[in-house]
Formats: sequence, C-alpha cells, structure tokens
Amino acid sequence: MKITIIENEMYFAQSIADKLSRCGFKVEIFSSIKDVMLGNNKDIYLLSSNILGGNINTLIKKFQKQIVILMLNNQNNNFIQKAFSNGMNDYIIKPFHPDELINKIKHHQEFNDLKVALSSYKSYLNYSFKDKVQVDVDLNNFTPLVIESDASNYIDTWLLEHHEAYGQLVNFIPIMQGEWKQAIKEAKHTDILYLKNKHYLNAKEIKGLFKLLQGKKFILSTSVPIESEYKTLKIDSENNKYQGYEIMTIEKYVQYIILQYQYKHPDTVISKKLGFSRKSLHKRRIKYNIYKVKTSISNYVEEKSE
Repeated sequence: MKITIIENEMYFAQSIADKLSRCGFKVEIFSSIKDVMLGNNKDIYLLSSNILGGNINTLIKKFQKQIVILMLNNQNNNFIQKAFSNGMNDYIIKPFHPDELINKIKHHQEFNDLKVALSSYKSYLNYSFKDKVQVDVDLNNFTPLVIESDASNYIDTWLLEHHEAYGQLVNFIPIMQGEWKQAIKEAKHTDILYLKNKHYLNAKEIKGLFKLLQGKKFILSTSVPIESEYKTLKIDSENNKYQGYEIMTIEKYVQYIILQYQYKHPDTVISKKLGFSRKSLHKRRIKYNIYKVKTSISNYVEEKSE
C-alpha cells in the first residue's frame, strides 16, 4: 500500500511517515500539490489543509477513486462539506496521535477491499444467474411464499434481480446444514428467509419446518409440488434449459442433447453418443418436433445457381 503525504511542515510529515513505514506502508512526502498532480496515482493521499502551491479541491477531484484524508488545523464545516462533495473520504484534526490516523487508513483500506471483493462476487453472480426471469412480484406483499420451478437456478436468479431492484436483503438458509432450525428461530420477523433443499426432509420434518416458519417472511424453493397453506408461485425455465445439476427424465435429456448439439456434431456422432442408430435419432426428431435446417455451403451454392 503506497501513501503520499502532502504537507509543508516537513518535521510533522516525516514523523507520520516514519510511523507509517513501521506499519508496512510505502510512504513519500511532497510539499506542493503541483508536484503530486504530475506523479503516478498512489493508494492513499494524506493532504494538509494549509498546503501551498495548488488547489486542494482540484487534487481531491483528481484522486477521488483513491483514499483521500484531509489533515485540518481546525474544523471548518463549509470546507469539510465541499471536500466531501469533491470526493474526500475522511478528515482528521491536528494535533492527532499517529495511531488515530493509522486506524482511519486501515478502516478505509478494508472498506475498499470489500468493495472490490463485492464487485467481483457481483460480476460472478450476474454471470452465473444470467438467465433472466420476468416475474413482477413484491416480496413484502407476497411473503410467505412457496416457489416451484423445474430449475432452482431460476429461483436464485429471480431473488437476485429482486434484491438488485429493491435493495432488500435475503437471509439464505440451506436446509441441509444442521443449524437451519436455529437460524429460523433466531431470524427477525422483518427478515426475508430463503430456504432451499427441502428434499432432504421427510413429510413429518416438512410439517415441522412450516411450524417453525409461522409468523416469518419466507420463500421456500421446491422443484416438485408441495402441499401448504401458503401461496405458490410457479416459474418455468425458458426452453427447458438444462442447468447441469437438475435431474431430468431420459426423454427430456435426449431432447436437450439433440437441440443443443445438432448443429455442432453430425448425426452419426450424436446417435453414437446417445447409444442408438441414426434412424432412431430421426424418429425422435419427428416425435419431439425438432427440425434441423440445412446450412451447408453446397446447398447455398445450389440455391444461388438456381
């Protein structure tokens, strides 16, 4: 982590730099804003409010993506408010103990690390749940709710989209873990609980689950119909997409393979992989209403010549 100190009181700046260096930071000192503006971006800027040779707000605006902490001689609310609006992260009033400054730096460093991690996780989730589900339901008005879908990934996607749209937090409770009962008991009445893997429970345990959930806001995900007193929302996967972890019937699996690979591999390869003849593959296409459009170059040339 690289820190730039902009301070015209060199003794004061050097004392801070020595302390930061002992904590593992790489520190450089400048006495002019102009010199800093010409340099490469660093991670953190400690900027004195009484620095000469440049506009403080210009520097704050330029480095607003970095951590900027102002070191003030006195508390000027108007100046502080303007600095915050320009992108300043924090301020500290002189004189201060170096440990107080280090705690502020570590706090903002951890916060930035969390933002980077969150952005990475969000990108991964958006990619993993890229199949869009168009369901116009407000969780506040429709919980408790049982959602039935032939692909649990669609339910995950729907919840993720709802969280993005309304900014509501969902407390995920996987039923396979031993602590799920305690997690339900400790949940607040305002929490929205999302429960999955109820197939691990027998009929008696499912009744016990609904008893625990009485008075709670919850969403229960299921891939098969379930009897309950609660509203049930059914979400069908588009084009019966195979999710990779869903159990399919042999008929559905064969249909999926034909649709997925008929333009990637010849019929001889597909039929061999599925374990039957080309004639049988042709019969299944007729049965499933799957038609293969010929797109070979030779057919295209013949059509053009005609």
